[in-house]
Amino acid sequence: MVEQSIEWNVSEDTSPPFEDWERLLSTFEIVEEVGPRFDTGKMLQRLEDGLFDGSRLKSAVNNQSLNWLDGLLPLKCEILKKIPFDSRNGLDKVTDFAKLKTTAAGLSPTYRSTVRFSNGSLIERGLVLLRVETSNERVTGKPTFYYYAQVTSDWAKFFIELNTIDSIITKLTLRCLREGRAICVHPDSSGWALRMPSYWEAKPTKRGASKARFIITCDLPEAWRFKGMKAEERSDRKQKADAIRWLYAEYLRPVRSDDLPNKDAVTSALETIHKLKTPKVRNEVWVETPISNWRKEGRKKNR
Repeated sequence: MVEQSIEWNVSEDTSPPFEDWERLLSTFEIVEEVGPRFDTGKMLQRLEDGLFDGSRLKSAVNNQSLNWLDGLLPLKCEILKKIPFDSRNGLDKVTDFAKLKTTAAGLSPTYRSTVRFSNGSLIERGLVLLRVETSNERVTGKPTFYYYAQVTSDWAKFFIELNTIDSIITKLTLRCLREGRAICVHPDSSGWALRMPSYWEAKPTKRGASKARFIITCDLPEAWRFKGMKAEERSDRKQKADAIRWLYAEYLRPVRSDDLPNKDAVTSALETIHKLKTPKVRNEVWVETPISNWRKEGRKKNR
């Protein structure tokens, strides 16, 4: 796919990159490249045995350096780096959008108001909020002012959606932690301890994450990930992420309803085209691809 560049000129003569935005969100549906799941008792025991020297963290295992990440922000960046987006990766594209937000923030204010408009009003008026000049009116006698720039309704809608990028990345990161694709260790009175994936299900707020360290499972030794597997299954698992993205792209591709692939057709393509030799991995691709509305005769698109 040819990669499209973002038009940095926010004006009435340009259109927002909605297509790139939707494709990025679609890309985040799949996290297989971040690494396999380490969320069962056996896999978690492997972490306990392999990552710790007593209560200290190891810096290397099997002569392989471990890429420990200090805090949630480096973890988020590393997860985004692993997710492909065309010939680049998710972090590159998020950085592009961050630059676009900076461009919008640099627009000249054309309107000042004591009212903070709702998202609907911003779209209707074609405005983007630039900054807030906060004031305690009881003390200063001056109200809080909101500064806006005039844009098109489409740009106003786009920047409202773009403002959700931080929460989207946080949800992506928490998903990787819940699924055991990202592993957390935290300090306690005796040293470092493993934090279970279930912790990220139970806690609405993630206190103490700034003191924690993280590692993504694709950075763990291959011997851990493929232990006990025959050569064919190891090879298939290395191709699994590509196969999942292929099936997801097939689902999103505009086709007639009678052209939607059913399980038999998908299984055949995974074996003959994608060269996945083991039925177990082929079935995992079918089950784990994030496609809604599963039907016996195929996976139907939402209409």
